[in-house]
Amino acid sequence: MMYAVVLPAFAHPFTVDTEPVGFAQLQQSPDLVIISYSEPVEEAFSTIKVTNSSGNRVDKDNTKFFQEDQTKLIVTLKPLSDDVYTVKSKVLSQVDGHVVEYIYAFIVGSAEVPFPTDVETQSTQPAVYLSESFSRFPGLVGQVIIVGISFASLFLWRPIERLENFHSTISQVRSFIDRRFAILLVIGVILVISSGFAMIIVHAESLGVNIITAITTGFGNTWLVRMFIAFIILGLYFVVRRKNPIRKNHHVVILAVGLALLATTTMMGHGAATMQSAALVLDFIHNIAASAWIGGLIYLGFVAIPSLRHLGLSLKSAVIALLIPRFSMMTVVILGIVAITGPLLLWILESNINSLVITFYGKILISKFIFAGFMIGIGAFNQFKIHGSAIANIKARGIAQVDVHSRFNKSLKIESIIGIALLLSVALLTNTSLPEGELSVQTSTAEGMVDNGIVDGMISGNFTKTQFTDNSIVNISIEPARVGLNNFVVNITDRSGSAIDDIQEVQVKLTQAREGIGPLISNSTKISDTRFDDNTAFTTNGRWSVEVLAQRQTGLNIVTVFDIIIKPGLNELGFEVEEYAMPVTDSLPLYPLYNNGDLWISETAKPIIWKFNIETKQFKQYDVSGNLTTILHLDSKGNVWFLDPVSRTFGYLEPQNGKFKTYPTPSSGLPISLDIDFNDNVWFTLLDKNTIVKFRPSTEEFEIFKSPTEESQPAAIIVDDFGIVWFTQAAAGKIGKIDPETGSIEEFIPPNGPMAEPFALMIDKDTNIWVGEHVGPKVTRFDPLLQTFTSYLALNETALPYGMSLDKFGNVWFAQHVYNNIGILNPHSGNILDVPLPTQSSFVQWLATDDTGKIWFAEQRGAKIGSVTITQRPITIPISEPTREPMQQLLVMRYVDVVVPSMSIAIVVSSLFYTKSVHDLRKTIRLIKKSFFK
Repeated sequence: MMYAVVLPAFAHPFTVDTEPVGFAQLQQSPDLVIISYSEPVEEAFSTIKVTNSSGNRVDKDNTKFFQEDQTKLIVTLKPLSDDVYTVKSKVLSQVDGHVVEYIYAFIVGSAEVPFPTDVETQSTQPAVYLSESFSRFPGLVGQVIIVGISFASLFLWRPIERLENFHSTISQVRSFIDRRFAILLVIGVILVISSGFAMIIVHAESLGVNIITAITTGFGNTWLVRMFIAFIILGLYFVVRRKNPIRKNHHVVILAVGLALLATTTMMGHGAATMQSAALVLDFIHNIAASAWIGGLIYLGFVAIPSLRHLGLSLKSAVIALLIPRFSMMTVVILGIVAITGPLLLWILESNINSLVITFYGKILISKFIFAGFMIGIGAFNQFKIHGSAIANIKARGIAQVDVHSRFNKSLKIESIIGIALLLSVALLTNTSLPEGELSVQTSTAEGMVDNGIVDGMISGNFTKTQFTDNSIVNISIEPARVGLNNFVVNITDRSGSAIDDIQEVQVKLTQAREGIGPLISNSTKISDTRFDDNTAFTTNGRWSVEVLAQRQTGLNIVTVFDIIIKPGLNELGFEVEEYAMPVTDSLPLYPLYNNGDLWISETAKPIIWKFNIETKQFKQYDVSGNLTTILHLDSKGNVWFLDPVSRTFGYLEPQNGKFKTYPTPSSGLPISLDIDFNDNVWFTLLDKNTIVKFRPSTEEFEIFKSPTEESQPAAIIVDDFGIVWFTQAAAGKIGKIDPETGSIEEFIPPNGPMAEPFALMIDKDTNIWVGEHVGPKVTRFDPLLQTFTSYLALNETALPYGMSLDKFGNVWFAQHVYNNIGILNPHSGNILDVPLPTQSSFVQWLATDDTGKIWFAEQRGAKIGSVTITQRPITIPISEPTREPMQQLLVMRYVDVVVPSMSIAIVVSSLFYTKSVHDLRKTIRLIKKSFFK
């Protein structure tokens, strides 16, 4: 059987269909994967990768368009065995240049499933592309300035031009207006050009290519046209800056080219993504209207009105009295156009009014409406209050006049700033997924799932946890808390245990950051006033974040996050041991070190270092001086450092040429363990000198650190991710740490007494320090933050725990020296299991893990090396349908129920205000003729 979970990324293009479909049950291996997207994607920059649970690709790396359909991609598959498969799609939109990733998983058959290995980590898809938004924002402002000031220059002055005597009276300010126009024009062009360069840089970075390659994409082609148009406008600026006055035909040309610039924005927007002509036309008209409105405000606030300061108070009032109703006529027509094109465009893009309320897109859209509302309010203030004061000044003719110019200028600047803030919301909207993309979730059709995990070591596999917020209690129960389909039961109450009445919807979001999976979003079913049930799937083992989002109608949304570790129990694992004989029969291999497909092995019979290629199974011998080699480590140059305790030396091998160099230890001390820090400094312990040594290869200088406890016998040593050096004291039964910056040393001992010969160290992914207590016999975990010790006793009392390594489930594997088994510890449950080795008296002391998840070991007395392949036995878990209790039907608003009345009201109001503006303008013209031209 097979399951699939779609990862809905919060961006566009989003996935609309997949083949195989979600949760389909397949008895045979599929031949291909087809993914359909909501808009065209770039074939050359889009890929579909299918990997098995070991991280190996099983597709044929031939992603292409399916039947020449640019919204569908196909990749063919190799024959698939029974396993868990992950499909990762990474596509580039032809429209807006966004790179979007999707993930879903499926299982074929029911055979044993190898555990997953590391794959390239991918970030969770953002809800809003902030870098793209901020790179486009200056360009939006710039193009609005270019279009708006050109349109306003042509439209606003016409009533004044008809009053010939009055026009000649104020012609003295025309040069100031033209000068300010040219300055604003070049500011707009600079904003567009600088934004353009930022856009293509962000685009190239998102693709991981150079800028030249990025320009070859569909988005890059549109960008190229946009930049060409911008430089044409820059050329027009150099033409008009020399003109005095600037002629009307110059404004017409700038406006026409500005509209062409505006068209490139439309070609990068949501309307273009629909591939519908109606959406493109509506989006373009909507953009023109908005640009004329906001750009016109900027023209008034920064060009026209400031230029009037050279006129007398009466003349300023007269011009303002003419401009306000003239601009209002334009604004109310624009608002009418916006009131029609906006809802119609939104209806094409997303007609679900409920999704608009709960998504990022909807919230940003609401903020845009709020900004527009403030602008309309200020405009109404100007039309009623400022215009009234201007009329009063005209009538007063110098008697107790109000400074209308200053008040109107300040009002316009505030309104312009709000308009620019509105453009920021537009930039965010353009780079935010439509609600359909944000909420796209495929539902389950599977009757059962393959199980392969337990959580936090609980044998039952169930997970239950409660969290408290300021005003609520959220309890979640997950059964069986394993890879595959799970039952989620969420109970939400207030702090008193009563139901919260206004919860509209509860979503469960699953995210696995390590593998770049998520969020996998699922909408729960309301069972009762407090209970919400859901069936959704964990697609792989590892640490998952489970977010519960309760969306409320009136109160603040409730958000809680639960961390859960999905992993198999030890009793669900299978093991396959393989052994490889050393090239010589008298070999005594000791220490395995994995690096990039090769296993380096120290040799305690001779001064030799072996290299074993895991793919070819071939050995290569490197000879060094001395008596033998023990502990190995690599530096950043690829040199292999080694210890020779018998010769009391240490050194390094250069694998590329076989050369080596050795150094005597200080005071001829006995070197026991070795590690290398981030600066390639070599750290090692001298057991008999009570000393930790730092060696700088660049200067060949030593720095000596004495263990605070006398005769403590420093043994194991390791450097953590913060550069702190940890070491064990075999005789004192302690661990210590050295801060290389300060040279300070601190020691730690368990509260119940010293450890029993701590001879090995390992650091896990949570920065815990693991200690192999050789005669404990046990392994002990030390938490550096809490400074607590937790010990786990080996199963066999004759075991001598030594070197350790981690598998991909976070289990701790430990060698047991004279005991012919390798131990496995599940640190979340405390369970321990032994894996027997085929060769008797193998004498394994050290372990390593390779990239495929195999555990490698060296058999010192068996003259062999070996590996353990981990497999996982699946268990089928039946998933029952939740029992629904009676509940009231949630209120669902239809788009037409809200938008049609709103459009009708907006059109009526716009018509009324247009009529008032025309009336005010005619009234003002009559008053000016009467007052100035008697």
